[in-house]
Amino acid sequence: MPVCFAFLHASLGMVLPPQILSASGLFGTVGKPIRVDDTDSVVVAASEAESAEQHQDSDDLEMAELTSDELDGLYVEYSKHDRLWGQYPSIQERFPRLKGILLIDFIILKYAVSTNATFDFFHDGKKLLSRSPLTDRDEESTRQDYKQRILKRGLNQIARSKSITIPYQGSWHLQCRHWLAAAHTGEACYLANDEQPHNPMVVKTLQEGLKDVIDMHIDTPDDVQRHLLFTMNEDNGGSKFNGQQLINSRRRLGGQWKAHRTKPKAEITVRSCGGEAQFEALHRQWLKGTKDRHFANNWPLYSKLGSFLNNL
Repeated sequence: MPVCFAFLHASLGMVLPPQILSASGLFGTVGKPIRVDDTDSVVVAASEAESAEQHQDSDDLEMAELTSDELDGLYVEYSKHDRLWGQYPSIQERFPRLKGILLIDFIILKYAVSTNATFDFFHDGKKLLSRSPLTDRDEESTRQDYKQRILKRGLNQIARSKSITIPYQGSWHLQCRHWLAAAHTGEACYLANDEQPHNPMVVKTLQEGLKDVIDMHIDTPDDVQRHLLFTMNEDNGGSKFNGQQLINSRRRLGGQWKAHRTKPKAEITVRSCGGEAQFEALHRQWLKGTKDRHFANNWPLYSKLGSFLNNL
């Protein structure tokens, strides 16, 4: 049985897609758990996760100890053009010493075009708003729950947190946007309209449009967008980080590692490193440098999940 999925269930409580559960062997029949036998490996993986959390706590303590002058210095350094708009593998590498609300405020200050925009749902009967391709949290049950709420009471935008949107290349209208936050809610509005277009709650919701929106610059880097996606959902008590997202994150890292080790005239191979052990050591060093919140300090999870995905 692949240990990584035992770890996901035993240590993280993540819910994985049925097809993944079935393929992993963790469930004999979907929904009927079997006994986890590889408890030693699960304990090792859990220990690795605990170590990573302690490392994160250390980073948070360092952040808390920054003086106001040091923060001002970071803001100046991070406001440089290459830092804001250059290519970085992760938000942790782009702005390594900013976290929490300090990082969110800095992102909004530097990348937001508007913090109180309003967008229509339709133009000439065509939808203007859609989910960002970077949004890998897509849960039908959540969307259906929101739809029922809108059918009964409409969308109370005063009670909701802000939506975050971003324009995109190739859109058919100037008001077309991708949702970075509140995608489930927006999609539920469209579903409610499909089901009951004359419902007064739905009519009112669509007439008002999407209000008080944070609209991001079209060139906002992907790692910054992903941080907004994750943080807004986490802080708003949304559906949290799930197993499918962990898989997506592992696949992204795999692609980044491949690009890193296959650069022209600088290829990294087992032979160029002098053996498997040296190659793995370099791979581990690269992974730690990504500062990915789930894998940078958890090589066992990264390695086992990667092996599983390669065998699908």
